[in-house]
Amino acid sequence: ALLKEVNSFSIFSGGISEMMATHNDKETLLLSKRIGIIALAKEHGKKVVPVLAFGTTQHFKRWPSPDNPTLHWLSKKLRAAFLIPYGRFGLPIPFFAPTTIVFGSPIDVAEATVEEAHKQWMCWYVEACTKYAKVAGVSDREIVIL
Repeated sequence: ALLKEVNSFSIFSGGISEMMATHNDKETLLLSKRIGIIALAKEHGKKVVPVLAFGTTQHFKRWPSPDNPTLHWLSKKLRAAFLIPYGRFGLPIPFFAPTTIVFGSPIDVAEATVEEAHKQWMCWYVEACTKYAKVAGVSDREIVIL
């Protein structure tokens, strides 16, 4: 009911799953299974404005490795990210890293099916990564879209 009353709202699509999939040396986005975001926007007659923040994975390193299947399972089951972020001096003080935020044009999901709009949303991220990675200073980092 609240979504019908507001002009805009924000949803961060990655969540715990993206936190658990992120490597220290890569830019990771978890998008392919995030179709509910589009369905929610369509249901409430809202447009989707895609936003991409480059460099955020460089502010903290994380331990343990995201390749640990037991931690993935446990995080999913308990809905909590089991990782320890650390920054400068091993403390929760972020490393300096430039962050570049790119906003896309609003995607009108009213006329498209949820699947079509989701595909358009995902394509924007692929295009934005290709277009802005060098400007954002992350062209040397692998960009992974899951």
